[in-house]
Amino acid sequence: MVRGKEKVLKGLAVKYGRTLRMRYSRMQLLLKSRRRCPSCGALKLRRKVSGIWCCLKCGHEVAGGAYDL
Repeated sequence: MVRGKEKVLKGLAVKYGRTLRMRYSRMQLLLKSRRRCPSCGALKLRRKVSGIWCCLKCGHEVAGGAYDL
């Protein structure tokens, strides 16, 4: 049973515990959320590798945090 706004995540069963699933869910939502490019202003900024973010529209690269910019 899903409580509140907890997302059901593929690969994380009940045996991992609610707290761990909630932390993983928050991190994934933060990682996959849309971000605005500081150069062109488009919502196309994506994480390339850990700490490097790249705009898909203009190709501008920004160094920042691993999961959040």
